[in-house]
Amino acid sequence: MDLLEYRAHTARVGAKTYVVAVAGELDLYARPKLEKELQAVVRRGGRELIVDLTAAEFADSSIVGLLLHYMQELRERGGTLLLVADDGRILRPFTILGFDRVFTIHPRLPDALAELRVNGAAPRTPRPAQAGAAGPARLRRDIP
Repeated sequence: MDLLEYRAHTARVGAKTYVVAVAGELDLYARPKLEKELQAVVRRGGRELIVDLTAAEFADSSIVGLLLHYMQELRERGGTLLLVADDGRILRPFTILGFDRVFTIHPRLPDALAELRVNGAAPRTPRPAQAGAAGPARLRRDIP
């Protein structure tokens, strides 16, 4: 398996709060797979979504557009979408397109979780999708 292959792990961390942690290359090939993850969160009534990009190796403008779409959709439903990223390679397309001023981007997952104050209590922290982890069989889905 290619270490840069797209992988995702979705965890419910609050009543209507989810974290989608992704790893690998986020490009036009990975876009439909990520979209399925995001659609699943919305279908399950998710209103607060954190997309953790810290294990991603690359992100292109198609991913920025997809995240922008879901940020707008969640806002229309009274929700929010936050991003977690600290790697310049991932942040670059957001900066070039000016979306670093549109998205709320945290450098660490605990910071994003703290902003949401999940259920007013200490949220469960999901296991991230690690770049060197084995294939999807090792990823546990916390949502039905």
